[in-house]
Amino acid sequence: MTAKHWQPTRRATLALCLAASWLAAAPAQAQADNWPAKPIRIVVGFPAGSFTDTIARAVSDQLSKQLGQPVIVDNKPGANGAIGVGEVARSAPDGYTLLVTNSSSITINPQIYKKISYQPKDFAPVTMLLDSPFILTANPDWAGKHQIGSAQDLIAYAKRNPDKISYGSAGPGNIAHLAFAQWSNRTGVKTTHVPYKGASQAQLAVLSGELDTQFDTWNALPQIAAGKLLPLQARYRMLQKISLCFLRTRERDPNLLSLLAACRQFAAEAERA
Repeated sequence: MTAKHWQPTRRATLALCLAASWLAAAPAQAQADNWPAKPIRIVVGFPAGSFTDTIARAVSDQLSKQLGQPVIVDNKPGANGAIGVGEVARSAPDGYTLLVTNSSSITINPQIYKKISYQPKDFAPVTMLLDSPFILTANPDWAGKHQIGSAQDLIAYAKRNPDKISYGSAGPGNIAHLAFAQWSNRTGVKTTHVPYKGASQAQLAVLSGELDTQFDTWNALPQIAAGKLLPLQARYRMLQKISLCFLRTRERDPNLLSLLAACRQFAAEAERA
């Protein structure tokens, strides 16, 4: 489901609940008739208040109501989500540990970190929760001081002042980091990257004036509406993909194919609604 269509509606929630209920057919222990017989944990590799965390908590509340068991969000921030993803990779494949993550923590981290405890093949995707376009934001006081009101103004300022612009992300290799680096290369400007444990912390740095700018997500909308962040570019072609995954079983369970097919079908119906 795309960011344009996704809303926390009942149909969309049911799609996620269906995905979780079908998890019972995948791992061996989860095939028991009493699944789920204990609380379910959703691991998020980013801090509380981050965009990924916000989505995971919306999902966990609805899953708990539908499944009749507590669904707990467990934040394990650091290393662009690698700490949390690694924790799920080491967990038992029993259907009680899920992962909500963005695309960079699974696909990019294994390419840039020499010591990594997981690979993409270790996980089985359940469903994509949403795509979110980035919003180029800036501290309004800083932008006003330098007469910056658009992305074009930012480019012009950066070319006059090389290496003077600072931006933040949830860590090296994070999709927001790569998006800003690509934007800098494409526009021919020099910028300084400052990594944080989560995008929410980078946003706080922009709000306080510690940073000048960043690529933010929907989490920025309340701050934009309050005039605390200035949007310079509303959309960007790189998307932050938030997905629900679980640890892949060693054997290729044919029920997994049914799980994925059911999720895709239900997600498509929810998007058309």
